[in-house]
Amino acid sequence: MDHVTFSPRLRPGGDTLERWLIGAAQIVLLTLLVILPILFIPHAQLSLGFTKSFVALAAVSSAFVLFGLFMLRMGFVRLVGWSTLSLWWLWVFIGVASALLSGDRRDAFLGDVFGSGTVGFMALLALIITVTALVIEQRARLLRGLMALAVVSFLFQLWHVLRIVAGPEWLSFGVFTAPTLSPLGSFNDVAIFSGLLIIVSLIALLQLPLRASAQVFFGLLTALSLFLLLVINFFAVWVTVGFFALLVLLYALTRDRLLAPVSTPAIPAAAARSVSWPVVAIVGLVCVTAATGVLGGSAVGSSLGLAFGVQYVEVRPSFTSTLDIASAAYRDDQALLGVGPARFEDAWRQYRDPVINTTLFWNTTFGSGSGYIPTMLVTLGVAGVLAMLLALGSLVLTGYRTLVTAAAQADAFWYFIATTASASAFYLWGVAFIYVPGVSLLLLAAFMSGLLLVAYGQLQPQSARVYTFTDSRPRAFILIGIVMAMVTGAMAVLFVVSTQFVAHVTFANALRAATTNPDPVAADAALADADALFPSDSYIAQRVQLRLGLIGDLLRTENPTEADVSRFNQAAAEALSYASEAVRRDPTNPTTHLLLGTVHGVLFLNGATTTEGALMAAFAKASELDPQNPEYALIEAQIAARVGNLARTRTLLQMALTRKSNYVDALYLLTQLDVSEGNTEAALSSARSLVSIEPQNPVRYFQLGSLLLSRRDTAAARGAFEAALALDPQFANARYLLALVYIEEGRTAEALAALRTVQSTNMENAELNELIAALESGTSTIPTLGVTPPVSESTPAVDGEGVTTSPAPSDTDLIVPVNRSSTPDEEIDSTDDPLPSEATSDETPD
Repeated sequence: MDHVTFSPRLRPGGDTLERWLIGAAQIVLLTLLVILPILFIPHAQLSLGFTKSFVALAAVSSAFVLFGLFMLRMGFVRLVGWSTLSLWWLWVFIGVASALLSGDRRDAFLGDVFGSGTVGFMALLALIITVTALVIEQRARLLRGLMALAVVSFLFQLWHVLRIVAGPEWLSFGVFTAPTLSPLGSFNDVAIFSGLLIIVSLIALLQLPLRASAQVFFGLLTALSLFLLLVINFFAVWVTVGFFALLVLLYALTRDRLLAPVSTPAIPAAAARSVSWPVVAIVGLVCVTAATGVLGGSAVGSSLGLAFGVQYVEVRPSFTSTLDIASAAYRDDQALLGVGPARFEDAWRQYRDPVINTTLFWNTTFGSGSGYIPTMLVTLGVAGVLAMLLALGSLVLTGYRTLVTAAAQADAFWYFIATTASASAFYLWGVAFIYVPGVSLLLLAAFMSGLLLVAYGQLQPQSARVYTFTDSRPRAFILIGIVMAMVTGAMAVLFVVSTQFVAHVTFANALRAATTNPDPVAADAALADADALFPSDSYIAQRVQLRLGLIGDLLRTENPTEADVSRFNQAAAEALSYASEAVRRDPTNPTTHLLLGTVHGVLFLNGATTTEGALMAAFAKASELDPQNPEYALIEAQIAARVGNLARTRTLLQMALTRKSNYVDALYLLTQLDVSEGNTEAALSSARSLVSIEPQNPVRYFQLGSLLLSRRDTAAARGAFEAALALDPQFANARYLLALVYIEEGRTAEALAALRTVQSTNMENAELNELIAALESGTSTIPTLGVTPPVSESTPAVDGEGVTTSPAPSDTDLIVPVNRSSTPDEEIDSTDDPLPSEATSDETPD
């Protein structure tokens, strides 16, 4: 009797279901590729990177499941580049091991927004490479997908250029309110993408038999990209594009002469394509523009930026600074697996150079180092970086084998795909050594890496491995088990990330509602919903902030009722409970301990049930996790000053100034403390000595001016504040106090001008706005100064994707700009005393 055996059959042409399954998988994957650069949700304050990662995960998971069903139907799998794929997954597994030992598994695996440094995102990159290598095979569908991507890229570049020329209000979609904002990611991501489009355009012009209209299309795409590169001025991209264009130019000029193929019966030498002058002209334009960008890009870029109102300078830790962080982590026995994925900012807080505290970036927490791959030195350790380098080395070797060994017998289409995929992947991964590309570019790099493996399999068919499951029952059951694991695993991961994404959407909506139409009750309910979906210390911390706001409102109530007292007690209890829960969820984050200490401080100052010991313990833990930051000592000093513990206040201020000698807030409070204790003369003598020792430190002049102002010595105070502003024109508090001097001297117009300058960076400061309104109405009373500086100083801007921009240059080579600026730093001779003579005639120390 014959036994019936389940055995999926391989049909030479494939049946309808097989074609539908693989076709659907290819369409899903190619659709993702096409929409990736422009994907965003209009009128939503969501993380752009998380939106793209979530959609990419959904698309790739769907394609993965469809391919699993296709494999089940066919009964075999054809795998190309298996060694390269193995190395990519080895990198992911090292990330998993590092995350498990990191001490903060939640942030390491997923984070709040599925960041590019998490294990989840690492797995997504490896999955895209794998699925692309498995699924893409149909040339017609791939060609249509690439053509659609080219059209989308052209429209994307045109949109950016028009917004620069016409203004950011043009097609902003309620999200991109500045010309430097982009659905791709950061403005530097646009520069990197522009460089990629130029490279791909040159390859297409060189390799494809294009019609005149197609040549015009790629020429215009190149021109748009060159314009954007000139505006953004990313030096490394200029060098890469210029070098590649020079190679292309040399090849285009010599391929029908020096590099012409030897005449054979199959390929006569006359068949070699002659040089195309439009192509040479376009390549020449790229070479000339790139040379301009390399040699004079600062001047050209700044001129264009000024002309169109686009100023953009992104700053990052330097490579040296990144290596210093890694070395410090290695000394703490974290060399093999690093501090954990997505935990660079924790290492930055713990190990950064104290010199950074003297710069504008003293309180800026960087989430990554100088580049995506150098950051792994800190987060994944030696093992992670080695695995990444091996994976990239294997990819480069695959590209070499594909382009060099297959050249003599290459299929023209697949050779073009191999060339494009190789250039794109090598370019994007190369950028990852010197920069941290956004999610879009990293996903695109993964797709191009997978496409290179596809082209390798097509041009080198013998390299593919075929695994058949139809020749025995055990293998058939193994196949069924594999497919079931693929489907359930993909769906489980997608469910978890979907829940996280919905929680993020709920959280973003709650923040937007609280900003546009304040309703604390509704906002708190939305935050509770988000936290229930995906518990996060960030969500519960916002609930603490709502309670602190309510506590502040109740404390300002003149005649509180019993209901007000009851609400205060409830808000205090909930704030303390939620802050403690935030610490429990992420004990490695100093921000959660700072929040808990702040709650204890508010309650302690107002006689609620708490202890000074609990307050001190919270701040001590925050300081332990962020040992270079002087802010914790300052906040505790402000609390001590308010309860009259002046001795402890002075001790804490000295601690803060030990960490940051030019800390404006600490020096300001110390000045107020000296004045209140009647130590003005001694403090003046000390301030004058410090000015002599540090003549280039604007904060010392500010301290001197504050003491002089308290003594109503307006002429000398004015000279000190003007000296501080000569050294640092952005010094908002010095300008504010200078305005107070002008008020004292009856110079109302000058006071208003100074205050309006300060107002440009302190739009929400109610006391400042009231002072300006009073002066405009004829009132000229100097306001009473408190224990905190009257206005906030300018700080580097950090967007929702973690990109840090700054209008001012860094004072140290540990923080470096990505974009070049033509504005030279103003140098002041350290031997000159910037104090005006009339201000110092009777104030200089003996």
